[in-house]
Amino acid sequence: MTDRDPLVPALTGMLVDVVWWLESCGDEEVDPDSAVKIMESVGGELLRLPSGQRERLLRRYSRTWPKRSKTLRGATS
Repeated sequence: MTDRDPLVPALTGMLVDVVWWLESCGDEEVDPDSAVKIMESVGGELLRLPSGQRERLLRRYSRTWPKRSKTLRGATS
């Protein structure tokens, strides 16, 4: 998969959305232990990426986040 692959922004956005959602959920929505396990797993996988891939993911994230953060803030209001 390359930076120009249309899956990259979609997958990056979904990853950000899922982690953000898990972080913002209450205990009645998601078991806290399960949420922590999932977030630790995601973090571990991200740390295993080569540094160049992590940098590309962060660049993609920084382009994706402003649009997504408005959407997410609206969804939780």
